[in-house]
Amino acid sequence: MVEGDLAAQQQEVSRLMGRCVLRLQQYERQLKSILAHSDMRGAMQGLEAAGVDRGVDTSQQTLGMLVRTFVGSVLVGGEPATLEDDDEDRAGDPPSFRLRVRLGVGEKGLATTEAELRDLVRVRNDLIHHFMERHDLWTLEGCRAAQQDLTASCDRIGDHLARLREWAADIESVMDAARQRARSEAFHDAVVNGINPDGSVFWPSAGIVAALREASKTLAVNGWTEVAMAARWIAERYPHQTPEKYGCTTLAQVLHESGEFDLCRVEMDGMRRRSYRLRDRSS
Repeated sequence: MVEGDLAAQQQEVSRLMGRCVLRLQQYERQLKSILAHSDMRGAMQGLEAAGVDRGVDTSQQTLGMLVRTFVGSVLVGGEPATLEDDDEDRAGDPPSFRLRVRLGVGEKGLATTEAELRDLVRVRNDLIHHFMERHDLWTLEGCRAAQQDLTASCDRIGDHLARLREWAADIESVMDAARQRARSEAFHDAVVNGINPDGSVFWPSAGIVAALREASKTLAVNGWTEVAMAARWIAERYPHQTPEKYGCTTLAQVLHESGEFDLCRVEMDGMRRRSYRLRDRSS
């Protein structure tokens, strides 16, 4: 009878241990997902694509490493520090974005939360590496003590998991707002076409300027591109990039107003044709 009772108690210990381990794995998966979505960059057209570059590689990180990464980078006490971006924007590059998400909990809240997360890591390490050192699972008394310990640990892990899911929901809300903003016409005009809400144009990032640069790379002869040929090329590939969109009547006016190009008449096939080239700022 005692052996049967002991076997039942040992089975209950195994069940509770499995529950703790599963909750810990849920926690780690959720934390990895938060870190993966907390810092993203890529081309504007890839904002909703799976190919967006993630800022944090968590594939080989333990729970302790994940927590250290999370605290201070995503979970912050005050205003997050401005991070220098090593990437240089180059003329002609497609419009890109960088999205960073931070969770502010206040300075006192950060210290408290960091201590609680370190305690969670300790609980995890104790369960995985030292549990059988602390509990005699070959006696009824030892099994009952182990069950009490596992029940308390499981509840503690569950509380942490519930809070982490709340943070994840907050981040998802921010991401949804960003996606909605990115789908708006005003955002597309400002970011992709360089057209400000007041109708003014930031020419270096204007979509039609990017199209002119691309046309020049394809069509230039001795560094110069015929304006009429570029107009046909752009109309075929980027029909929405018209001079009228930018308050101009002709492509030549765009070339002049943008200040990004040199304009002149170049002799081509025995005729002097209006042509352009990208302006050399150094000269």
